[in-house]
Amino acid sequence: MVMLYAAGVQAEIIMDGGEINFTGRVVSQPCVVAPDSADIDVDMGRISKQDLLQNGKSQTKNFSIRLTNCNTSTVQSVRVTFSGNEDSKLPGRLDITGDADGAAIRLLNQDGSAIIINNPAQGIPLNDGENTLNFGAYLEAQPATELVTGNYAASANFILSYQ
Repeated sequence: MVMLYAAGVQAEIIMDGGEINFTGRVVSQPCVVAPDSADIDVDMGRISKQDLLQNGKSQTKNFSIRLTNCNTSTVQSVRVTFSGNEDSKLPGRLDITGDADGAAIRLLNQDGSAIIINNPAQGIPLNDGENTLNFGAYLEAQPATELVTGNYAASANFILSYQ
């Protein structure tokens, strides 16, 4: 005599499935962002409210993005786009958050010309090997706005476009 015991056994139900497609692209990267440039901190320092009101802006603080292993056989220049929250009262500048208010951060090309946030900066010629892309930033007072003292912060990402 054979006994079948089926308590606790469930039948598997198979339903129709679908298809998953994976696509991508393998590219040759013209340069590599150096590890010390992947995350950059720019200390804007202590800025006097009186100086900011009198001059309209703070002293420029310089910062750099270092590229290594650049190969100029296919590209000759790079453009950097700094993306972030744009200030509503000073278009083209980076919005600040925190206790301080009434100002925004202006980014500058190496030659001192203004960079418009969320737009590509001017092209920078590349050399084979290592390249240092130099930029500047200053805090700018918003016109006809009360300047509130306190700590502030701002963040921007950078994207490199090679030509």
